[in-house]
Amino acid sequence: MHRFLRFAFLRYRSLPPLVNNRFAAFGIGLCLRRMSSSSLTSNPQALQGPPDEESLLHYVSGGYHPTNLGDTLNERFVIKLEWGQYSTVSKRHVAIKILTGEATDTRHLHELAFLQHLSRTHSEHPGFSRIVRLIDSFHLIGPHGSHLCIVTELLGESVQWLSEYYEGGRLHPVVVKDIIQQVLLGLDYLHKSNIIHTDLKPDNFLIELEDPEAFVKEAMDDIPPVVYPPVTNVDGRVLNYVKSQPIPVRFEDVQRLAKLKVKIADLGVACWADKVEEHFTDMVQPSALRAPEVFLGAGWDSKIDIWNVGCLVHEMITGDPLLPVVLNDHEARPFQQLTVMILRLGPIPPDLIVRGKYSRHYFDPDGTFMPSLDYPGVPTLVQKLDSIYSKRWYPEEVELFKSFMMSALAMDPEDRPSAAVLAEHEWFRSTFEFKKNF
Repeated sequence: MHRFLRFAFLRYRSLPPLVNNRFAAFGIGLCLRRMSSSSLTSNPQALQGPPDEESLLHYVSGGYHPTNLGDTLNERFVIKLEWGQYSTVSKRHVAIKILTGEATDTRHLHELAFLQHLSRTHSEHPGFSRIVRLIDSFHLIGPHGSHLCIVTELLGESVQWLSEYYEGGRLHPVVVKDIIQQVLLGLDYLHKSNIIHTDLKPDNFLIELEDPEAFVKEAMDDIPPVVYPPVTNVDGRVLNYVKSQPIPVRFEDVQRLAKLKVKIADLGVACWADKVEEHFTDMVQPSALRAPEVFLGAGWDSKIDIWNVGCLVHEMITGDPLLPVVLNDHEARPFQQLTVMILRLGPIPPDLIVRGKYSRHYFDPDGTFMPSLDYPGVPTLVQKLDSIYSKRWYPEEVELFKSFMMSALAMDPEDRPSAAVLAEHEWFRSTFEFKKNF
């Protein structure tokens, strides 16, 4: 079954001469998003907005900028793509990320600085082409303050979307190898450029479009915009929501494995590697993908990105998170995750415990883990991989896979290889095939 995600697109318009020649070479308008506003009676039932869209409560001072289909930004058309915690995103034949007023004003988020730095750093590196490319930036003044707009190349859907086409979210190992090797090249480029991503996840691996113009033209010809009924914000403004509709990628296209290319996106919470102490939080990474040194507050560096890669490979191939979160109790959740981590991967190194400013919450003074490790049915990672794949894969492939995973998921960050070394792991060079009787 083909899946075409609907999205709204606007007509082109001629542009005035542009100062930025690289931008002018596009010769077309940007794309549009957002919501218009007028004054009507408030509707308390609508304050959260349509399902799966940004909350109306954030369309206030310091929050999102309201736009509508047909609005112009910096003299170019834009369209709505999707939204996130610190921004809403717009696209055309480029993508525009409109930061909230709060994110624009904060001194802690440096996405534009990272992208500008990357645009002029190590361009000969093979990972240079595996990072989303900055095209331009500008500021937009609106009713809710000043908003930084970051213009990047147009990319397609995410690897998370791709996994939804496979039973149990399990991608074919050949697909995973191809994606992860590209991610590691991009990661090595980031690390050599003094940047730690801190938020690697399938949502942030975007599929590169072979022919963006063809995809856009097809959508313009065949798929109309989707606009929700007007809703009223807390300040009385009526907002016309445009449905979040990412760039469509045809399913048969992403199945052409040899041509599947991905790029690392969203540096919104990245960190300068030499300024980790200045980062706005020490509790980085999604909780289910969090490295032991982050849990314990033992200090972290670029090796946390390597840990993320190991967690993601596990999830992409098995369909299950490495450290499942099943408790609703936020205080008990870290105990559960650390327990499963130790059972799966072995004890946390003593020096990591000593350095950890949060270790006292989990360990006795003698270094004994306080929660019970009596969790039935939690095998070690090696046992789990053996039990699942020894019947499906040839032994050599199983051993190489286990070697890769244990390297990326070493409990001591000093034992984890760099992205460059991990990208050369023999697992990537093996020719995968299922057992003939499977």
